[in-house]
Amino acid sequence: MIDPEITAERRAELLAESIRLIARQRDEDNCGSSFAQLLPVLLEYSSSRMGFVGELTYSEIGELSLSMYAAVRLVNHPECPADTVIESVCQTDVEEQFHLTEMLPQILRTAAPVHCDETGCHTVDLANIRPPSSQNMTILPFDAGGHVTGVLGLSGTTTSCYRSTVELLSPFLAACRILADAARRNSQRHEYRDRMLESEALADSLLNATSDSIVVLDNEGVISRANPSVARMFGYTPQELVGRTMASLVPPETGTESNWRCREYSAKHRDGTSIPVDVTMSKVWNGRQLQFAGVVRDIRDRKEAEHERAETLKQLISVLDACSQVSVISTDCDGVIRLFNRGAENLLGYIASEVVGREKLDLFHDPGELAEYQGLLSSETTQNARSPGPLFVRATECQFDRREWTYVRADGTRLDADVTVTAVRDGLQNITGYLAIGVDVTDRKNVECDLMLAKHAAESANKAKGDFVANISHEIRTPINGIMGMNELLRTTTLSEEQSQFVEASENCANHLLAIINEILDYSKIEAGHMALRPENVDLRKLMKQLFAPLRQRAVAKGLSFQFDVGPAVPATIISDPTRIRQILLNLVGNAVKFTERGFVRIQADYRQCANGICELSFEVEDSGPGIPEDMHQSIFQPFIQQDSSTTREFGGTGLGLTISRQVIQLLGGQISLHSSVGRGTRFNFWFPVSDSSLENSREGLTISLVSPTPSQRTVFAVLLAEDHPVNQLFASRVIQRDGHRVTVVGDGVEAVNAARQSPFDVIVMDVQMPVMDGLEAIQRIREQEQTTGRRAFIIALTANAMKGFSETCLQAGADAYLAKPFRSSEFRRLLKMQFGTESLSASSIPGVSNSAVSPLKRSLTLSGVPRTLNVEPATEMAHVDFDPALIDLSRILRETGGNQELAIELITIFQESLPTTVRDLESSLSTADLKTAGRLVHSLKTPLMVFGAAQVLEQAQQLEVLCRNSNESGREDLFARLSADLAAVSMALRDAVTQFSADN
Repeated sequence: MIDPEITAERRAELLAESIRLIARQRDEDNCGSSFAQLLPVLLEYSSSRMGFVGELTYSEIGELSLSMYAAVRLVNHPECPADTVIESVCQTDVEEQFHLTEMLPQILRTAAPVHCDETGCHTVDLANIRPPSSQNMTILPFDAGGHVTGVLGLSGTTTSCYRSTVELLSPFLAACRILADAARRNSQRHEYRDRMLESEALADSLLNATSDSIVVLDNEGVISRANPSVARMFGYTPQELVGRTMASLVPPETGTESNWRCREYSAKHRDGTSIPVDVTMSKVWNGRQLQFAGVVRDIRDRKEAEHERAETLKQLISVLDACSQVSVISTDCDGVIRLFNRGAENLLGYIASEVVGREKLDLFHDPGELAEYQGLLSSETTQNARSPGPLFVRATECQFDRREWTYVRADGTRLDADVTVTAVRDGLQNITGYLAIGVDVTDRKNVECDLMLAKHAAESANKAKGDFVANISHEIRTPINGIMGMNELLRTTTLSEEQSQFVEASENCANHLLAIINEILDYSKIEAGHMALRPENVDLRKLMKQLFAPLRQRAVAKGLSFQFDVGPAVPATIISDPTRIRQILLNLVGNAVKFTERGFVRIQADYRQCANGICELSFEVEDSGPGIPEDMHQSIFQPFIQQDSSTTREFGGTGLGLTISRQVIQLLGGQISLHSSVGRGTRFNFWFPVSDSSLENSREGLTISLVSPTPSQRTVFAVLLAEDHPVNQLFASRVIQRDGHRVTVVGDGVEAVNAARQSPFDVIVMDVQMPVMDGLEAIQRIREQEQTTGRRAFIIALTANAMKGFSETCLQAGADAYLAKPFRSSEFRRLLKMQFGTESLSASSIPGVSNSAVSPLKRSLTLSGVPRTLNVEPATEMAHVDFDPALIDLSRILRETGGNQELAIELITIFQESLPTTVRDLESSLSTADLKTAGRLVHSLKTPLMVFGAAQVLEQAQQLEVLCRNSNESGREDLFARLSADLAAVSMALRDAVTQFSADN
């Protein structure tokens, strides 16, 4: 039987018992058993019949629930009712008995004890006294950190005062709080331990599954864990490695660094062999102590590959050094030299240690040549921003760039080199550097120069021979004419039959000799470039009828069939040179009649209409003669060549007929072809352009009538050259004339505008810097004039200004293209081909064009007052100075003038004549601070200096031009003094060059 009123001594005992339980709980893990032991004590202490202790928890979705630690009740013993028995209560009974669904939210809300009786559930009023009842229930919260974490529930309390119950239970509430905290800590400890076990199991699984060799060391370097991969590497099992030191496997002294935790080592296998390994160590904190995790990699394959690469590199360097005559230089992406072989040392006079990692490829190049090339690149395209300089632009864009450069040695001497620059790329086509391979071609250039001089000498000798033949032929013609005249007089006298035969024989010999002389004269004219065309209206049918009458008689006398036909498309009259048509037909048809013994001779003329009144007149001459062997189809057109010596003995002749015919056809603008084989006859086909006279009302003064006036269909252009400097005028005009074009020269922008207004030009070459009106303004004015005429010329801006962006300035002004000085025919032809789609040819090879067809240079526009005689001594105003022959480059002069020594002499003479005035005007402009004029005058000197190969003086001129452009006075006076002195030295060197060229002539 439960005593409703226990004594104070018993309460004290119960309280002491609860304290012992709490103390014992510190050494135990099971909090539930401690609560089960504490609850009976608590029920007796509070005179209650049933009680529970539980922890308030929340689910993942926020629902409140009670986790029961313990629930018991006291019941009377069935056999001994005076005694009580402790009985466990399930959680469901507790929830129903205590109405927890209603009471727990109220406890959480108020954090105060809640009492339930017959009147309902309410917060306990400690001053309230209610009668004891078996239905009374009290739930008291206990907290941790100000939050309710658990509850103690009692029911069937017999105490008459709730206040005394709560006060008595306060020590037990503290005990419950202590036990609940201990239980929570135990739960967390177990959870942490479980997670640690799971982590270690996972780490073991990963460690064993990975193919990398991994070891774990303690702070003393002893292996605490090793995976199977590292065990196999060293020849052990994982268990055998545990407890060993890392140093026993990887001796620190074999490492690349003193600390064995870093990089590469020579490890020891169990069998004693060495293994090259790469070790990477990392610090690891396991929650208790500091450890080290190491990844060990077997690098035997890598070491073998490195050894092979080292051997390959060694062999490559040996090969490069063995190329003692070839310069091999590699650079990085910025152009800085990274490799400089022995051939480069021999060629350039530097040693590798002086330039590798310090210098760029520009060091070995002539600055003026680089500036010229930069200007050329600017005229063609925008420089590639990824390239480290002009030397690498085309290699960056087109894989490689090959050209000839002037290399400058360490001692300042120069050499010609054939250099190929290649972009080095990786597997992704990204540029990793550049390779420049150079070969000294100085000897080859010297040989080429000698060959050019020899060629010029041979051409001069051939010309002299031609002149001699022409003169002799003329001298012979005079007595022949006398002989023929005497024969005519003899015929008027009374002659016997025998005397008449003598006179006829004499006339035949004279006519034959005259024909030979005429052929030689024609051939000489063609060789000398003196044969001119005289186009006129031609009735082709009448011409052929008259020409073939005597040939038909000769053919019929030999029993041959002779036929000729003029196609219906041939106009009644055409415009061409009848003398040359007659000469061609007479040679070809005459040979057909002469060499054909049986069969036929057939001639066919046809006509094909083309555009713009220019048409093609074609002929076919066919015979059934002996034919010509195929191996002679080319040589038969050479002078003085016949099929064989028997032909000469049987038929005679000079062997010039076919040569003259082909060259006359080419002079007319056409071509000839041969189709023949031995025993199957011969067929010649030839054609040339003519004009329909019905489309041409007036052709007075016509020089070239067989070429279309449309630029896109012809190779001869009317060119206006605007250039103020006499040397530049002469040089550029001769280069253009050499390609067969008609040139008009003016000296400033105003004259250029006026000339373009007065005459239509196909091409205008405009120097940018000129007096009166500069080239850019002149281009703009010409473009304005073209708005009214509807005709547009192809304008090329010409300047020595190689500054980046200047080409855009020229194009914005209205120019179509840009050329850097000095003027070069190859670049000029390239631009013409880009614009008109045609190649420009030399005057001697342009069909239908003779030298006389080239318009003369109008020097009077710009060279008035300048003597035109050659071999003039340098002006006396130039003081005598000692000069260095290296100031100029004779081979460069000959290259620029195409080996024409006469042109070279004329260029030098004009330069020497104009130089004193230029220097005097330059000094005056500088003294009066007229920097614009001074800059223009210096600019005009650059092209002659480039042509003469005066690189050192050219560099001074460029520096002075920059100072004038930037209005910089610093050093300007000293630079002018040096420049004028060096110009005098260049003039003296050029005087000796003239002497040498004159001696060669």
